[in-house]
Amino acid sequence: MTITRLPDLVRFLALHAAIGFAVAGAFVFGLIELNPNDIGTLLSHADGYPLPTLVLWFMLGLTASSCQMGAAIMLLGDTPKGGGTGRSFTAMLAPLRLARPRRPHR
Repeated sequence: MTITRLPDLVRFLALHAAIGFAVAGAFVFGLIELNPNDIGTLLSHADGYPLPTLVLWFMLGLTASSCQMGAAIMLLGDTPKGGGTGRSFTAMLAPLRLARPRRPHR
């Protein structure tokens, strides 16, 4: 039995989806541990305890992974083939003229 390798773009999307779900998991963990406005207590004492927490993680994971994949796709074209950042910027100082505030007449 031979195992075929997934195409590069599928692996790329799967990697960034996993990153999004990891970020969502860290967010839910922080939400439960920091317990703002007793959300952690509410989740840990809810009926069917692990289900509400898993649903929250899954829904936040869908959102975070979609954002992560979208950002990764949008940044694909910014990396040149030769390596490096592709862009260089030079800092410039420019004079700035400010107007004096006028005093109201009395």
